[in-house]
Amino acid sequence: MGGEITKREIFEISPFNNGTVIYEMTVKEIKDFLKGTGSGFYYSGIVIEQVDREIEIWDKNGNRLPNDVTMSVGVNDYIPAVHDLYFSSDGNKQLLSDAETIIYYLENIYGQLDYTESNCYFKYN
Repeated sequence: MGGEITKREIFEISPFNNGTVIYEMTVKEIKDFLKGTGSGFYYSGIVIEQVDREIEIWDKNGNRLPNDVTMSVGVNDYIPAVHDLYFSSDGNKQLLSDAETIIYYLENIYGQLDYTESNCYFKYN
């Protein structure tokens, strides 16, 4: 399916006016979060795979990221409210809602999207 993404569609898929927060987390903290929550999440900028009972995270160049590497993680503010065990700090609250952040990203940063080959969803099993 192709075509334009409208602002209305973005507000329909993200209607709750959640805020956005950026956290600094180590790869180990991200892995613990993914394992511990059992929830599925969409992501970008990295590759996440489950290998047996472990989670492996790579950068876009195929380099496996060690557990002590720190990364910026942006989420809507509902996620740390529900999973507060994994978010020990307050994070850096952003000015835009999650829907506004998506719109800004599409209009100013990313450009044309092609998800036909995309596999950016992870859920620990």
